[in-house]
Amino acid sequence: MEQEEFKQIKEQNDAYMNELSKRGRDYMLKLRKILSDTMDIESQEMAFNELLPQVIEAQKKGITAVHLLGTVQECAYRITHPKKEVKQLKGWQIWLDNSLLTFALLAGLAGIMTFGNQAAGQAGMSRLLTLIISAMAGGLTFYYFNKLIFAYDLPGADKSKKPKLWKQILIMVVGVLGWWIVMQLSAFIPTSINIFVPAIYDLILAGLAYFTRYIMKQSWGYKTQFFTVYYEEYEKK
Repeated sequence: MEQEEFKQIKEQNDAYMNELSKRGRDYMLKLRKILSDTMDIESQEMAFNELLPQVIEAQKKGITAVHLLGTVQECAYRITHPKKEVKQLKGWQIWLDNSLLTFALLAGLAGIMTFGNQAAGQAGMSRLLTLIISAMAGGLTFYYFNKLIFAYDLPGADKSKKPKLWKQILIMVVGVLGWWIVMQLSAFIPTSINIFVPAIYDLILAGLAYFTRYIMKQSWGYKTQFFTVYYEEYEKK
């Protein structure tokens, strides 16, 4: 970086700092202190020149630097560990991952609860189509939970866009209610095609679904945090 360019950026950053609230200024000073251990001054000023306008804009909306950028340590880590070129899973791939996990949980639960109680399974809990449809609907439900809520908790996500708590609750209530309705309706599928699955086979199917999901994760190279699907976004030390 040329000396004149650095001087302009430094002056601009100083002006930005004067616009910050006391809390915002303290945050940026703590960030500067951490970055000083690993970054030269030019790199620090470049990073601050990108962050400060965002913090000032968020401040006008009542959003703190911590809310916008995460903790000082998290922010420093993202700056010192540049983003890789991140692939994105397609929607159907995330839905399939969630559906397989949901199927494994439902089939495993059905196997455990109907072991030695075949009547309960024949009443609908261990019917194959009921399990499949319930898992598919659950996968779709968690896909939207991931997209609308959970994705904003991942490292590097713009936490300022996360819905307010009441909206999160509303999204989850509507999603779970819709899923429950689909599960209830699936129980009315004629038993001639909605075959009964004995408990031991429920457990086997649960294991196969979970193993298939494991193979998918290895093949597509993504990670999961319960039902949240993501790629490793930052370089490791």
